[in-house]
Amino acid sequence: GCTSYTTAGPDVFYSVDLPNGATLAALVDGDFDESIYILDACPYSSPSQCLDGEDNGGTGEQVTYTNSTGSPQTVFVVVDGWTSSTSGTYTLTWSVQ
Repeated sequence: GCTSYTTAGPDVFYSVDLPNGATLAALVDGDFDESIYILDACPYSSPSQCLDGEDNGGTGEQVTYTNSTGSPQTVFVVVDGWTSSTSGTYTLTWSVQ
């Protein structure tokens, strides 16, 4: 996966159109052990798709990615849980600069 932890929980995907040269910063904070990562393709099939990922074993994870491809890029922010029964409510905030 995109982190050093198992992420077998339910996934929620968000599509973000990122202009060339722009940086995406995303933060998730929930009431469960969540993880967050950014993919360059959906669905996930290979670790090479991971642009950034974080799972600190608790709550409050943040990822960043700068598009340096030379053209606009669609990326996918994924909020995930540790196990198949790990889910809950969360707040996801992001910015593109």
